[in-house]
Amino acid sequence: MNRTALPMTLAWLLTVGLLGFLEEEVGSKETPHAKAEGKREGKKGRRASGKKDPASVPIVAPLFAAGMEVVIRPMPEKLKALGVSLEQIQELRYRRFFRGKWRTEIGGKEIDLTKVATLSVRKLHAPPFTVILPDGRKAFITPKRKRIGAYLITGESFEEDVREVLADPFIPEPGKARVLHGIRVPGGDIPNYWGKDHVHISLGEPLERFAKVKIRGRKGPQAADLERMRQIRTLLAKTLAKEEKIPRKVFEKRFGPGKKTQDPDKSGWLYPVGAGQLQVWYEREPDLVVSSISYWSGPEPQPGAPRDYGKEASAVWQMDRALLLAFLHKRYQRMTSAEKAKLREYLTTTQPVVRWTVEERKLLLRGGKKK
Repeated sequence: MNRTALPMTLAWLLTVGLLGFLEEEVGSKETPHAKAEGKREGKKGRRASGKKDPASVPIVAPLFAAGMEVVIRPMPEKLKALGVSLEQIQELRYRRFFRGKWRTEIGGKEIDLTKVATLSVRKLHAPPFTVILPDGRKAFITPKRKRIGAYLITGESFEEDVREVLADPFIPEPGKARVLHGIRVPGGDIPNYWGKDHVHISLGEPLERFAKVKIRGRKGPQAADLERMRQIRTLLAKTLAKEEKIPRKVFEKRFGPGKKTQDPDKSGWLYPVGAGQLQVWYEREPDLVVSSISYWSGPEPQPGAPRDYGKEASAVWQMDRALLLAFLHKRYQRMTSAEKAKLREYLTTTQPVVRWTVEERKLLLRGGKKK
């Protein structure tokens, strides 16, 4: 259950509301704290050479005011004089500032940003962008600045998070994908939970809550492997979940004694199954029974450049399928007539997804009878 601290929440609401009001009043009169921003050469803000100079790339950081951000253009020579590198100052992208309070710490040194950079405050900049999905289609994203701004982040951070989430091959519906999860101390009316270090952490929301999402184009040849990967993983998870509430004695009779982890209460017990392993947690009801199960089917394939989603998906579903086969083989080494009938029904029902071979069906149904 999410826990909230009412006084802190009220303070956040008042702070965000008050600062938002102030931004509306003075936003149009905002001037940089240092020399005015000059024109950039080349098309769309890029240098004529086509290669970006790190010093010319602005740093955009969020403010403690909904829908506002500050553009920081560092002055390399002044940073160098203070012993601060351009790489170190990049961390400011993920810090929030109160408007007018520009002192911060970089590399263990307290820095007045007005002395080492040109600063200008603006409304959240979140232009439309396009993401190529793992299946080859394109997602056209048109951000809703008001909702994004409520999280006290920048438009850049939003786009970065969306691209990372939609690159996950297990996301079947882009509009339903959960984004902006794990943001510390989000503002206003944001779904959150109470973190271990006593701060609110965002739970995230579906992408369609933050943007209009239009999917265009056709799926590529990799789509078949991606869909099969998702189906087999879902089936594997559901199959393992059926072992919950099984007494530990029964479970270990089927899978052998477990290997104790360093902290079984937190990390459970390990059971080798085929080339993978199961990780099992127990609880007392009143005897020890399986509480939950996770698994490891093998090393995840490392994404290449460019990324080959079809190759990755094929490797993953083959590992998951092999683990499922090994699990069922151990699970049904000894079975009653009723269990055998149940297994036969399971194999028939899952045939369209797993595509069991004749040999595999014979192997599984050949299990000995329980005495």
